[in-house]
Amino acid sequence: MPVNTLKQILPQLRDKGSVSRGYLGVQIGNLSYEQAQAFGLDSSEGALVGSVESGTPAFKAGLRHGDIILSVDGIKVKQTRELINYVSAKGPNTTVDLEVWRDGKTVHKDVKLGERPGDDEVAETQPAKGESGIDWLGLQYQTLTPSLRELHGVPDEVEGVLVNNVTPTSPLYEQAVRPGSVITEVNGREVKSVDDFEEAVKAAKPKSYLRFYVQTIARGGQAQPFFAVVQVP
Repeated sequence: MPVNTLKQILPQLRDKGSVSRGYLGVQIGNLSYEQAQAFGLDSSEGALVGSVESGTPAFKAGLRHGDIILSVDGIKVKQTRELINYVSAKGPNTTVDLEVWRDGKTVHKDVKLGERPGDDEVAETQPAKGESGIDWLGLQYQTLTPSLRELHGVPDEVEGVLVNNVTPTSPLYEQAVRPGSVITEVNGREVKSVDDFEEAVKAAKPKSYLRFYVQTIARGGQAQPFFAVVQVP
């Protein structure tokens, strides 16, 4: 454990005999070079917000998926672990200032931390329309219908296009997109149909980066979101 973190938690141990860890309520990950390019950043430093849990401090402060946390209380965030350690060392009800990259500019969000729960860390298929015109993606997909939603256990709040097949040569295959995944956004734009999806993909310029917000459905119908980034040929 870093020395600075120890210095911050020792008073809690002395006064209360236990440690209450600060909690944001976000799923975060390190930025790859490709992801940084797709979000318009020159550096891959920062923490990419994959999802924000409803009702958490981050949710109440207005954070959302696709935000990139660049600094906390003026301290640069180079890796997600730095952010986790800093926030965890702060006690509940402490307010931190997050510098966030969103839509090509920086904004600041003041977040009043909560208490981290437990010891968890800051977790009818048919050939579809879609390959014509976007062959390089190597996908088969279709608009998510009520019957498909029921078949694949997709929650009602998840809207998008359902991936039916991913060829091994698809650039999205390397990004862990698999049959049954639901693509809900392309470059921050919501897609609710095949037409929405194709329009968003075809609007991208050659050699630019596309970022797909993807939901995989785990057992029990819980959506697990992540970003997949590919470069347009």
